[in-house]
Amino acid sequence: MNSIYIDGLFYKGSGIGRYYEFSIQELSQYAIIYIYVPMKFKNEFYQQFGNNDKIVPISTKYEKFSLKGLLIQSKILKSLENKVYLFFFPHINLPLYISQNTVVTVHDLRPFTEYWDRGEFKKLIIKKLFFDRAIKYSKAIISISKTTKNDLLKFYSEVQNKIVVIYETFSINKKSTETKQNIVGDYLLYVGQFKKHKNLDRLLKAFSMIKNKIKCKLVIAGKKDNIDIYNSIKSLNLGDRVVVIKNPSDGELINLYKNAKFFISPSLYEGFGLPPLESLNYDVPVILSDIPVFREIYEDIAIYFNPFSEENIAEKIIFALSNYNSIKQKTVSEKDKIFNKFEKRKIVKQYLELFNKIIKGELA
Repeated sequence: MNSIYIDGLFYKGSGIGRYYEFSIQELSQYAIIYIYVPMKFKNEFYQQFGNNDKIVPISTKYEKFSLKGLLIQSKILKSLENKVYLFFFPHINLPLYISQNTVVTVHDLRPFTEYWDRGEFKKLIIKKLFFDRAIKYSKAIISISKTTKNDLLKFYSEVQNKIVVIYETFSINKKSTETKQNIVGDYLLYVGQFKKHKNLDRLLKAFSMIKNKIKCKLVIAGKKDNIDIYNSIKSLNLGDRVVVIKNPSDGELINLYKNAKFFISPSLYEGFGLPPLESLNYDVPVILSDIPVFREIYEDIAIYFNPFSEENIAEKIIFALSNYNSIKQKTVSEKDKIFNKFEKRKIVKQYLELFNKIIKGELA
């Protein structure tokens, strides 16, 4: 495997962005990586990866889910076909021209669920132009969890033999330095986007029910701003108890994770759910919604609640805070059992094995 292409359209994205950064960092140890970098992130990319001579960046103006972008990238791919052996897309946003040895990653099937909030027309476009084509023309499909694989097969049962489950893992950006946040006292931490399926409205309502019974604050750190969050905080009189941090840097996240009392995620739907894993890395216990993928990934190390019940969310928060010492001890003693499933060398080996099979023509 001398050289591969990795598409970086979602560089600096909240979830896929971290997956992408991990992929290029690890795979560049085994191959020359030709890589697309959005022009607007060119300087940040060079700061992070500029010293790696195995990475060959290509910068151009190319936006997500745009026709112009699809045309631009098609030209890039055609120019690389004699240089690289495999084209890896850490997403399903494929260009109009698809090379033969193409691998895609499916992170989740949210556009097919009731939690999609972008409209029916956009849902149809994403299905027809992106999902359908990625599923049909890719040589292999990486699913980041068994739950996502099962969701995928509900809509594309014919690709059973194409799907390979390779879990996500994570690595801390070593160039990031811890950045202090002036949060006084204990706090529960949520990290993620402010979207419908993240269920933040119920979390806020649950927190308001017990705000006079607990001393913790709630910190919500996310990639995107959403005025509904602030309206909910205001209507529930939580202004002095909820801290919203928009677009936190890696350094800020390190600090937030390290100093949290608990991490909490009320999500209704996920393809994997990486932030709780990052929290466990800092020995921070996790309180999670009882959904299939969290049960798959986090087994019995988490405290689970019914994400549709504000009362149950509130009850489990109080339970967790009341039993903090024993839950913390369990987290510290059992987290390695969870991490073993996502050990970096094991994950990288799975990618290398899959890619080499495709390059050698061992996959139909």
